[in-house]
Amino acid sequence: YRDEMIRYAAERYGRDHVAQIVTFSTIKARAAVRDASRVLGYPYAVGDRIAKAMPPLVMGRDTPLKACFEEDPKHVDGFRAARELRDMYQTDPEAQKVLDVARGLEGLRRQDGIHAAAVVITDKPLTEHLPVQRKPAPGQAPEDAPLVTQYEMHGVEDLGLLKMDFLGLRNLSVMETTLDLLRQNGVELDIDAVPLDDEATLAMLRKGDSIGVFQLEGGPMRSLMRALAPTSFDDVAALVALYRPGPMAANMHLDYADRKNGRKPVTCLHPDLNELLGDTYGLMIYQESVMRVAQRIAGFSLPEADDLRKACAKKKRELIAEQRVKFVEGCERTGYGSALGTALFDVIEPFADYAFPKSHAYGYGYVAFQTAYLKAHHPVEYLAALLTSVKDNQDRSAVYLNECRALGIKVLVPDVNLSASDFTARREPDGTGVIPFGLSAVRNVGEGLVSLIVAERERGGPFADFWDFCNRVDPAVLNKRAMESLIKAGAFDALGHERRGLLAVFETIVERTLSRRRREAEGQFDLFSSGGGDAGTGTEERIPIPDLKFDKAQRLAYELEPYSLMWLEDPVPPENIEAMRRVAQSTKTPISSGENYYMRF
Repeated sequence: YRDEMIRYAAERYGRDHVAQIVTFSTIKARAAVRDASRVLGYPYAVGDRIAKAMPPLVMGRDTPLKACFEEDPKHVDGFRAARELRDMYQTDPEAQKVLDVARGLEGLRRQDGIHAAAVVITDKPLTEHLPVQRKPAPGQAPEDAPLVTQYEMHGVEDLGLLKMDFLGLRNLSVMETTLDLLRQNGVELDIDAVPLDDEATLAMLRKGDSIGVFQLEGGPMRSLMRALAPTSFDDVAALVALYRPGPMAANMHLDYADRKNGRKPVTCLHPDLNELLGDTYGLMIYQESVMRVAQRIAGFSLPEADDLRKACAKKKRELIAEQRVKFVEGCERTGYGSALGTALFDVIEPFADYAFPKSHAYGYGYVAFQTAYLKAHHPVEYLAALLTSVKDNQDRSAVYLNECRALGIKVLVPDVNLSASDFTARREPDGTGVIPFGLSAVRNVGEGLVSLIVAERERGGPFADFWDFCNRVDPAVLNKRAMESLIKAGAFDALGHERRGLLAVFETIVERTLSRRRREAEGQFDLFSSGGGDAGTGTEERIPIPDLKFDKAQRLAYELEPYSLMWLEDPVPPENIEAMRRVAQSTKTPISSGENYYMRF
């Protein structure tokens, strides 16, 4: 709905008063190495070898090349991990040349894009304040493209213009879909009234079972969650704020977990800080914490405290140096002394790098708790909604399908008589919840074709068999790619047809059915199908469907095709995976499968 919100703002304030904000992506260290190697004419393997010798990413960030060769207090771990890279520079002339060029490329702007959230709204037409541009997507007409500034967000702020963040969250749509599925199953839930002390939700989070939970599903975050063991909503908000580069650089995430659970004592640099930081175990985990400390200890006014926050957040060294002097001098004036001022600022400076304001953390924490509540109390509906939200992303689909298996939730194979376009939630007669696979998630089968299948099923009832399906659906559905994908996915299993047998004859059945339907549409009727009770059903043309099954090797070869989903009758032992890969690579025979176990390689 983000585009709708931007459209509303444009209609409300004027289309020439609202624009999204440009971003400029820069060349990072690894990319600089690969680019330099390529431009210098070396084989791909050379750049790849050098890039792999670089320190691992920290919070998704490269260690700068300069910090790989010269010790930097901010990149101590990166410097240590770059020993192999330094040795390579000394002993390998090719690596030396590539790295020298790469250091010149690093930090240059590669291309522009559109900020994920930022929008500027002006009182006068935008062009009276700053240059703008249209950024059309491929195939989009320029006049329909979004209006985007040519200044990035800091330049927009420096002009004194109003910058707002319109952040679109997929998780809000997931919650809405979940509530719709619950209503279909007779359950009404007010998601904005869930109890924030719900023990089932908190217990689930303490175990780290947060796959699919907003902001809390990453592996390191789940480890932190188990260490912190949240017992209240405040802890959930703190988790969101702590798992950021700033607090993590100061080791606050682990200190918070240890202090909360009594593994470390709660200590402060000065007793007066207990009053300010008591609710966060003596730690400054929010931007507001920094501002309160600056006010109380350094005697800053509120605007001055906000200037300190901005200076640290913008990471401008000259501004930070000015603020350090001002902060230490302020501590002297208030009687706390320069030693405490220096010690506090040493904590504040790295922390303020991407730290969250408390309102932001609690807002995100609230959405995180809502999604966790849905998973804890309504896992079938919630995971069905999650699967629908990522149906075009095979990697995320793999994660959530595996989570269904971990939770014992059966995901049914696609079924033309049961499945909707999206993943849905159903209750079996014994009350067990199952998730029918969404037909539009099958490769080569789009939502348009699925809507035609579902419309005919609702109009004429369930399909009796494959011949009945071909006779009734819109001819557009019967194209070869879609039909082959549906058969391989198991969409006709419930009609009593084996997939291998159906693959052998479906093209002939479809061709004859379409030919007969064209003749009937033109008023030409076969002698044997005119006037009888079976007129129009095509029973005289029924080609037998052989009872042929795929063996497991053939089935595996098909299901290990790139980006396909794999449904297996039995979970696969890890020691057999490599053998399976060899089988898959040695056969081209299309295969299919059985039940509800999902794996992906």
